[in-house]
Amino acid sequence: MGRFKWLEVDPKKGGGSGGDETSRAAGAAEKAARKVENMTGAPKNAATGEKTSQFGKTAESDGVIYDADYFKNNGLKDYEACEYDQALLNFSKCLSENNKDEEAWLYQILTQIHLGKYPDALIWAKKAFGFFPSSSEAQAMLALALALAGEKDSAMAYSDGAVAKNAPNYFLWFARGEVLLQLENINNAFICFRKCADFKQVAGAKNLDFEIAMALLRAKRHTQALSYFKKAIQGGVCNFFIYEKIAYLNETLEFLDEALFYYRQSLNLKAANSAAQEGESRVRSQNTFFIKMFNKMYKFFKLGGQKNE
Repeated sequence: MGRFKWLEVDPKKGGGSGGDETSRAAGAAEKAARKVENMTGAPKNAATGEKTSQFGKTAESDGVIYDADYFKNNGLKDYEACEYDQALLNFSKCLSENNKDEEAWLYQILTQIHLGKYPDALIWAKKAFGFFPSSSEAQAMLALALALAGEKDSAMAYSDGAVAKNAPNYFLWFARGEVLLQLENINNAFICFRKCADFKQVAGAKNLDFEIAMALLRAKRHTQALSYFKKAIQGGVCNFFIYEKIAYLNETLEFLDEALFYYRQSLNLKAANSAAQEGESRVRSQNTFFIKMFNKMYKFFKLGGQKNE
C-alpha cells in the first residue's frame, strides 16, 4: 500500500477471527485508499507508489501536491503580504509548471513593477501578450509596462486597444488608470481606479487603496500617495512594506519625526528590511543635523549676534 500504511492490515494481528474478517478489513482499507486518491486527484507513480502532479512534482506524505496551482496560490499570499521577492519566486515556479496560467503572468508583471523592475516587467509583459494576444488584461499590462519604461504614446495606444476589446476587468482598469497618471491625466485616472472596485475577487482589489497609493508613488504624487497609504492602513493593511513607504514619503515631504516613527514601525515588523534600515539611519542623521543647526542659531541670537568664543 506504500503511502497508506495506516490503512494496512497485518494478518498476524487479525485478532483470531479468521481469514474472512481479515479479507473484509483489507477490502475496506483498499476502498479508503482509493477514496483518498480520488480526493487528491493525483495519479500514482507505478514504480514508487508516490503521487505526482500532471507536471511531474511529487507530493509529500501530507497529501500536498506541488503543482502550478500550489505555487500560484502561495505567490498570491506573498503578494498580498507585500513579500514581493518571494511572490516572484512562486509565480516563476508556477509558470515553469504551466505557462498558460494567465493570472500568474499578470501578477508576475505587477510584482516586478512594485519592486521597481520596470525593464523586467516590460520583457514579461511582451511575453505575456505573445501568449495571450486576445486578452484585454495582458494587453493592458503591456500598456502599463510601456508607460513606466517611458514609451507613453505606445502605452496609450495599447491601453485603448485593450478597452476596445470590450472585456472589462481589474487589470484593464488599474493599468489604464496608472497609464493616465503617467500622462498626468489625473481625473480620468481616478475614474479608472474607481472601476477597479467592481472586481473584489482579484487579490489586488482587496487592497485597492494600497494599489492606488503605489501607482501615485510611482507617478511622484507624494502627498496623494501618502493619503492613500494611510487609507490602506485604516482598511486593515499592516505590514513592513507599507510602513516603509509611509516613512519614505514623510521623509520626502520633510516630516522627519513621522518618517523616523514609521521606519521604526517597519523594522519592528521585519528587522531584515534594508530600505527601512537605511531610511532610519538617514533620517536620524538629518534630525541630528537640524538640531545642531537650531542650537547654533539659538545661541547666536541669544548672544546678540556675537559668536560665543
